[in-house]
Amino acid sequence: MSKMRIANLHPVGAEGHRYYEVPGSVIGNGFSSEVVAPLVPTVFLTETDRRLMDLAYLEAGMRAQEAGFDAMFINSVADYGLHLLRESAEIPVIGAGQAAMQFAAGLGARFAILTVWPPATRSLYERLLSDYGLRDRCMAVRHVTEDAELSGVISEDGLVARMHAGREEVIERIALEGARLVSQGAEAIVLGCGCMSPIHRDLADRVTVPVVDSITAGHKLAESLVSLDLRPARPWVPPVGLDYLRHMIRETAHLASELKLTADSCGDSCSILTSSRP
Repeated sequence: MSKMRIANLHPVGAEGHRYYEVPGSVIGNGFSSEVVAPLVPTVFLTETDRRLMDLAYLEAGMRAQEAGFDAMFINSVADYGLHLLRESAEIPVIGAGQAAMQFAAGLGARFAILTVWPPATRSLYERLLSDYGLRDRCMAVRHVTEDAELSGVISEDGLVARMHAGREEVIERIALEGARLVSQGAEAIVLGCGCMSPIHRDLADRVTVPVVDSITAGHKLAESLVSLDLRPARPWVPPVGLDYLRHMIRETAHLASELKLTADSCGDSCSILTSSRP
């Protein structure tokens, strides 16, 4: 019997950095997880960046549907293209961010988001909480780093790279912020980036409340919908033209090359954060 295929929408990272893959221990019997990469690297600091990502993930998701996947999950807490895909796709579409936040909301009265990214990214989380009606349930968005540390976060031996290497001082720094959130009333903690997935278990062992990993939450919710044979009900809309979408994305991709984006150690192309802007 063939396996039910779940598409993992995420850019393919630098060689050796595969945190974005769903761990084999998470994948249920009868299911598979396959990465389907958007055509452009991830950029996320500005609203323009996010609009480009929405289109890129829309194209990747529709490509996954065309390839015969049974469901897809957007492997980014930012949930790029989620609303666009739900308008267009005929298979279940799960956003890792929405899944993680909804799981956390089901585990306690108040949850918190803990992220390695600095306050420059706060608007992204606030928008998601508003979109999902969870502002009143989230007691804090806690940034482990400051804006001044941004270039260091994504450097070759930066916080993300050291986190993936399991460096104790980094895990302890993040765990300390998690413990503070618990002391302030958080009853569950959402990890605010998929890049934090490798230390999920370490953090869960060091705090006294549930810690929700977005990659695990997104994939397992997609599996559940497939198992229950639940598909989206949507009003009829004209099918998305993949060729048209690809043309739009490739035409705008030159912006990335002008900003000299390269894949960094966290698996995304985050150097946009340190590039100069007019």
